[in-house]
Amino acid sequence: MLEGKLVVKHEKLGEVDYQVKARDTFNDLKLHITAHGDGGYTLWNNRRILFDYVLNEETGDYFSPYVDEPGSDIRRLDIKKTNKYKSNITNKDLAIKISSLVRYMQINGKKNYNQKNMGDNFSSIREVDVYDSEGKVYIGTVKYRMGLITELFCENKFLRLELKSGELGLLDETIFKELKEKDKWGNKISPAPISIVGFKLDEEFLGFKYVPPVSKEVVQAFGIYETIEDVISAHPEKNTRWILDRDYHIVTDANLEEVIQMFMDHDGLIAFDTETSGLNINFKSRTNEADQLVGVVLSRKPGEGYYFPLQHKLFPNLCDGDHHYFMERYMRPILEGKRIICHNLKFDWKVAYIYDINANIVYDTMLAVGVTKRYEEETFEMSLAALAKNIFGLDMFELSDFVMGGSFGDSDIAFWDLPYELVRQYAPADTDITISLYEFFEQEDLLNKYNAKRIFDMEITFAKAVAYSEFYGYHVDVDRIPDLRERIVGAMEECKAKMFEIAGKEFNPNSPQQLASIMYDELGIEMIGNKRSTSKEILKALSYKTDAEGNPKYPFVKYLKEYRDNESIYKNFLKRLHEFSTDDGYIFPDVLQLGTNTGRTSVKNPNYQSYNDTVKKYITPRPGFIHVDSDFAQIEYRVLASMAGQEQLIDAFNDPDLDYHSYQASRMFSVPYAAVTKQLRQQSKGVNFGLPYGMGDESLGAAIFGERSPENTIQARKLREKFFQGQEKIQNFFETARANGVRNGFTETDFGRRRYYHKGVFSVNEIRRQAGNHVIQGTAADIYKLAVVQMFKRIVAEGWLGKVLLNAFVHDELLMEVHESINLYYFTKVWREEFEVKIQGYCRLFAGLGYGFCWYDAKGLDLPPLYIDEIEKAYEEDMEWDEDLESFLEDIKNNYELHKTNRIKKYILSEENKGEVIKPAIGSLLSEEIGKLIPKIQGMGNVDSYNAILTKSEIPLEGKGSVSYLQDQLKIFCKYYDIDYNSIDVKSPDEIVIQTEESTNTDNDFEDFYSDEVSPEVKKSMIELTLRMNGIYTDIEEKTVYMLEMWCYQNSQFQQATKILIDKGLITTDGDFKIIYYPTLNTANPQCAEIPNYFIPKDNISIIAQYYAVWRQQAIGVFK
Repeated sequence: MLEGKLVVKHEKLGEVDYQVKARDTFNDLKLHITAHGDGGYTLWNNRRILFDYVLNEETGDYFSPYVDEPGSDIRRLDIKKTNKYKSNITNKDLAIKISSLVRYMQINGKKNYNQKNMGDNFSSIREVDVYDSEGKVYIGTVKYRMGLITELFCENKFLRLELKSGELGLLDETIFKELKEKDKWGNKISPAPISIVGFKLDEEFLGFKYVPPVSKEVVQAFGIYETIEDVISAHPEKNTRWILDRDYHIVTDANLEEVIQMFMDHDGLIAFDTETSGLNINFKSRTNEADQLVGVVLSRKPGEGYYFPLQHKLFPNLCDGDHHYFMERYMRPILEGKRIICHNLKFDWKVAYIYDINANIVYDTMLAVGVTKRYEEETFEMSLAALAKNIFGLDMFELSDFVMGGSFGDSDIAFWDLPYELVRQYAPADTDITISLYEFFEQEDLLNKYNAKRIFDMEITFAKAVAYSEFYGYHVDVDRIPDLRERIVGAMEECKAKMFEIAGKEFNPNSPQQLASIMYDELGIEMIGNKRSTSKEILKALSYKTDAEGNPKYPFVKYLKEYRDNESIYKNFLKRLHEFSTDDGYIFPDVLQLGTNTGRTSVKNPNYQSYNDTVKKYITPRPGFIHVDSDFAQIEYRVLASMAGQEQLIDAFNDPDLDYHSYQASRMFSVPYAAVTKQLRQQSKGVNFGLPYGMGDESLGAAIFGERSPENTIQARKLREKFFQGQEKIQNFFETARANGVRNGFTETDFGRRRYYHKGVFSVNEIRRQAGNHVIQGTAADIYKLAVVQMFKRIVAEGWLGKVLLNAFVHDELLMEVHESINLYYFTKVWREEFEVKIQGYCRLFAGLGYGFCWYDAKGLDLPPLYIDEIEKAYEEDMEWDEDLESFLEDIKNNYELHKTNRIKKYILSEENKGEVIKPAIGSLLSEEIGKLIPKIQGMGNVDSYNAILTKSEIPLEGKGSVSYLQDQLKIFCKYYDIDYNSIDVKSPDEIVIQTEESTNTDNDFEDFYSDEVSPEVKKSMIELTLRMNGIYTDIEEKTVYMLEMWCYQNSQFQQATKILIDKGLITTDGDFKIIYYPTLNTANPQCAEIPNYFIPKDNISIIAQYYAVWRQQAIGVFK
């Protein structure tokens, strides 16, 4: 963060100064400009007027029309690095002058980045003096660290800006949040309108003549510059002349053996890069149906580079252009036998794998930045060119620099079309800078500074797994796509017709405004949470509502939801399928391994993570393969139990059948686990989902019960309290994570992955809400990546590259393809050993597994851990494998049915279970079994004999039938399998009487400092003494907070502290502690009163105390 002042030299108002706080990113420089300061009322008023500076034509005076708006004396100016600004300063002349001077400093600062570095490119700190375009008049100085401004001074005839490094105070939270006129509830939050304005750098706004750089005219030859000097002259704005002094070579057949031996003799890291005909590298590159390798670059140390040409058109290639021979003969020993370093290893690993080379890449400079600086500053640029510029002050050539009058991508020119000299100066720079970055990062101890070594090592291997996944992609059954398209489009039209009929008119079903009007105004559909929303969540909630007969209460909503489901398939899959798929149905998506804040992957082009079940039916394995799908079970809750050290929950999770939501419902509602109803489980589920995300009681109540109301808020608060009773370690875990997030400005997963919360962007409450969730979800993501890493390593070790393919990474799910030559019983054993990772101190992590001939079927099979045990045990080293995938799948399904039947038999016949309520997992299996037995009984013509023994049920002679009463289910099961029903004694949840007791636990997490009894007089004096010192006192026993009146100057006016705290959401209408307010202590018998209808949530007390402490220390307010 930067802080300082802005002085505007105005022709009428004179010098007008402002307080400024700023934040520099790689996208923009955000200025938070405040009209506060010394100088009395006149100067203060001039500051506010100048923000808007509107002429009053009647009086001839200038004024601000927004002066009475809350916060009118604080404005934002975000200066984009594209010569645009976004601001709520409506005085455009002022905004453009500030923006122009800042942009001039930025442009010239980066242009002259090496001005004072004395040749030390390993210094990430730069100081640049900037002059006018003629180089005569000093304009200012800008200081950088790794490309971001740490200090700025600049002045022209219009203004002066001074910024130095500083720290954000507690009152500065969210000052750099995204600039908006209204919040998500429609409340006005900007005192003035916001505009985005583009501007040109010229003398009118800079105050001095601006001369933009002019490119030197050169002779055009086939659209490509002829020499490197021509390229440098054509781009004088770039510092690229350094390349002329480097030791770069293009290897020839004459010195090939010598150069290769030099690298084989090298014991250190070797930087590796590839040049290709394009970015489309996949298994079709092996048959020239996708982009090709053009050349390889290697470097041993900074300053050198060796380029190995393989498929160039304008100069000789090595080995007569036989790149397959070259890669096998010369590159395989280096790439697989040496320690390799890359920048963006994912791409270069794929290129090497065209030749079946598994490159031993041990370091990636892009990932090193990605798990450190990029997490700290999300706009931090990770490209090789950006890092070279921001760290070393060196510009690198881009391929577009070589092309006249256009960009490289828009031309028909490929890399193999470039002349010898341009290739020599361009290609080796990549490995030169890569190994230079490595040495710089090691010198800076970058990974250890961010505690990122463990994460980095894991991400290196995960990047190879991602590259491997992208190389083979996945397959779509394109022959069936026309039928799907016809069905989806037909369903969309049918749903539209039904909606038009109900509404009585046609409308645009993609217009939220029209839909809201029809739903809530014309059809009278109820609003959930008083919101006129058509969001997915609202439609889902409305679709669950039924009338007295059990039919959908709102048919319009039913058809709208169906329309959107089908439209999603059309827009996200069918409409763009031709863009991504080859003619034979292969898709090669782009996986972003650091695509989210939690460390989970994201996917684009296309995003298969958004595919629904319909689409997954068309994702099929390639010939000779079968899909295998695996998914962790309840991993985030297992992570929570393990990280918190909650022993009884860890023990409970050792049961693979445990349902976490039912377990917590059993605890919260004091009912046996087996007796938890669907309703209780649903309420528990809402709590379990809401707590990690830091939901307040009001939001939690809405999530559980469907709408916001005082009653639901009270119920949610009670459920929260019940959840933590007996699980104090989980409560302490959450509180520690949130406190660490606020104190450190970041949280860490159990593996060390960080997420940063810049206090100028996040409020304290926002940090607390997100901190606990990140630690849990981020650790779960790390465990998933570790599982994939172990699986990939085992694939390599088993020699299964090309035979076990990684198709898709979806949160906690991994989709694979396995070749028929691999014994699937052995594969299942291997998968179990690697994917179900074992972590010291963690409960067992179970995962489900499924096989199928499409993604949908494999995921749907979802075999449980106990049956996977049987598959694993079925493997024998000398067993024969006939490579018949269909027979294997049929056997798996048949044996699974037998497994379920045997589980039921074993359970009901066990002496341990006599007199017990049936285990929910067994109850589900029994209901499923009875559903399959009824048609068999009907087919045998033996219905009457079964009905004769049933108590509350009846099997129909034909057609669909169901039996829900447990004892009748058991009678059918026992008769069919010839078991004596009278020998078993298993109860239904309905057959037991649940004894509930109110909790008598009155403990709370606040330490009671005054446990000894004191008289009311002593206690009153103690409270008043504390108020005089701190302004706030908390009585834990009485659940009361005493607050002394305080006034603060904020938003251009004096405001009471309570109003500020209410505005920040720290004082609410549904908290835990009531508030006693003291207007003054300056009397012999000070008066106080309770503030009605307002409370303080327990978690907010410490935050409010921090506010009082800061106000006192900074003398912002006064105690009366």
